[in-house]
Amino acid sequence: MTTSPAFQRLCCELVEDHYGDFYRSIFECLAFGGRLSAPQVAQKCHLPLRQARSGLAGLIQLRLVHHHTPRDAQTIYSADLNNAYDIIRTGRLIEAAREHHGDIAAQIVSTACRLGFATISELRDRLLCDDTETETGTTIEQLVDDLLEDHFLIRLRKAHFGEAHDIRRQVELNLLSPQAIAKLTGTKAKAEHAGNIEREYEELVHTSKAEHGHVNGDYVKQARKKQSNGVNGVSTNGHSTQRSTLVQPNPHKVVALAQSRLVGELARKMHGKRAAAVLVSAIRQITDPDVWSKLPASHVHGIDARQLRFGANIELNKVSDNEARHTNGKVNGYLHEVDEDLAEGDIDRELMFLTESNFHFLTGDRSMWQIEKGAFDEWVRKEETLRVMDSRLEPPSPRILRILVDKGKLEERTLQEIGLLGAKELRQSLSLLKQMGYLDLQEVPRNPQRMPNQTVFLWSHEAGRVQSLVLEGVYATLCKMVQLLNLERAKMANTLSKIEREDVKNKEEEMLAPAEFILLQRSRKTESWVWGEIHRLDSTVAILRDT
Repeated sequence: MTTSPAFQRLCCELVEDHYGDFYRSIFECLAFGGRLSAPQVAQKCHLPLRQARSGLAGLIQLRLVHHHTPRDAQTIYSADLNNAYDIIRTGRLIEAAREHHGDIAAQIVSTACRLGFATISELRDRLLCDDTETETGTTIEQLVDDLLEDHFLIRLRKAHFGEAHDIRRQVELNLLSPQAIAKLTGTKAKAEHAGNIEREYEELVHTSKAEHGHVNGDYVKQARKKQSNGVNGVSTNGHSTQRSTLVQPNPHKVVALAQSRLVGELARKMHGKRAAAVLVSAIRQITDPDVWSKLPASHVHGIDARQLRFGANIELNKVSDNEARHTNGKVNGYLHEVDEDLAEGDIDRELMFLTESNFHFLTGDRSMWQIEKGAFDEWVRKEETLRVMDSRLEPPSPRILRILVDKGKLEERTLQEIGLLGAKELRQSLSLLKQMGYLDLQEVPRNPQRMPNQTVFLWSHEAGRVQSLVLEGVYATLCKMVQLLNLERAKMANTLSKIEREDVKNKEEEMLAPAEFILLQRSRKTESWVWGEIHRLDSTVAILRDT
């Protein structure tokens, strides 16, 4: 978990922006104070114990606080910073659900985000109560199944309310006693015990498994078949209906969408829309948008070419629609024709072009294609880092960074020859990059005297450290933007209180003074712009931190 001060301040600002000062005070106490009991929280926040417990219960419902009860000890609480940060992604998750499944699905995801978690029957009842024009309850349950299958919603397990190390420790104690663990001496026995712990832990936290079966395509089809035959979600093992299953929103879906978007943009620039569509469809097959049980980073995933054809058609149409937003409906002066279908040979040819270029994570031949997950994650982080550097630096600094990323450690003279740069220009850029923390300098003396003229100076770029440095800057910027939103709302507090009245809603232009209405429109435009910048920066966080 990220524990930088900038990240902690950002999470506290987000909690205050969405849930108020009371929840912010308790969350901030846990974020900066660590794991505390309820009396300790009450003492630090200067609150009555009953009120502190009520606030902790609300934060647990909102999935912002973990809790753990050790044996013969008080319950301890800790802030869930990752879930607090995911508040930023709520809007993008809802919009993505609307784009893929329609308006009713967006309402379902919005309700789940507002509640933190809920049963399927509770989501259905709230939607039917809030909007009388909503479809029937059966349609809502089918949409929930679609959202579960597409990872917009995920199952909520009991283990998700605690921290990972607490769950692992509990699993370890359930398997063997502390005395038995101390007696494990052999390497094979320790490895077998560690494998058992990992297996039990995955069983507890995996979101695709529940008490009543598995959430996959076959399970959803069987449930719908039972409903059509008059069996209302009754499971074969005699358990309760599927409606009692707890679900929660999955903001990690936004990470998968950000990865696909970055890969698609780079592929389209280098090889065109067809190659971009095929590559995005391939990436979606190996992307697992599950924050609780990710795919192994080192696993090699095979690509099913039969699914690429269908996925490519959808993505080609999306690319065409996005590029047709120009006023004349044309791209680069003429109207592009988009193929409605891609044959298997076309897919193989596009994949072959991709393997011969910069996309080194893709390998294979003749419909036998594979993507190495670890290489893909590393490539995505590298490209996003370079993209951020391009936006921050002036030439030739981005070119120097790319050379060092590709070649590794280089001497100044070699760097000058490869980059075709002048000595003065190169030294100025290297000094600037070193001052900003993007480059490292290593001295390799040729003799014990360490004379400067007898020393080789090697310049290098450490990807992990630079990515952490970029993330720290992004966190600080996001925190300032959230504070800017609060400042704008404070300036318009009187006007905002007016437009919340029932007699003024949807009639702002008629009920407000002209000058006040102009200020309201300007404030809304500012807030819209700020949220757009927040979402743009969140894409960087999604790739650099969550990939």
